[in-house]
Amino acid sequence: MIAAKGSVSARAELAGHEDLEPEFLYFFAQDKDPKVRRAVAENDGSPLQADLILAQDQLPSIRIIIADEIKHLDNIPKRIIKRLARDAEEAVAGPILEYSPLLNDEQLMQIVTSGLRGGALEAVARRHNLAAEIAEAVVAQDED
Repeated sequence: MIAAKGSVSARAELAGHEDLEPEFLYFFAQDKDPKVRRAVAENDGSPLQADLILAQDQLPSIRIIIADEIKHLDNIPKRIIKRLARDAEEAVAGPILEYSPLLNDEQLMQIVTSGLRGGALEAVARRHNLAAEIAEAVVAQDED
């Protein structure tokens, strides 16, 4: 069976099929090879459970795909959103900080005042309807 014993390229190709059963995509989300996990992350048919596993992936490229895919959703567990919002990779944290409806003002303030810098701080500054006190906290970080 390809899912269990196929080559990396065969598993990645199979994981890219949008009509694949969710159970297989969930299985592939835990594959040891990043090419297979990336195929699951890029697959629009991947179930939420697979995305939750991939949001904790060790490779930034996988977390970047997940963050970009879920940045507007309001049905993601908050612990996943919080983890991605505090990710060390700006490309992961940025989309969540800029767009996620699940981050409230208190959480944003905590993130900003924890020493947020660079592109992640810019993402907060670009957030639509940013509260005045958070905007002031962004400015207080004294970033160019």
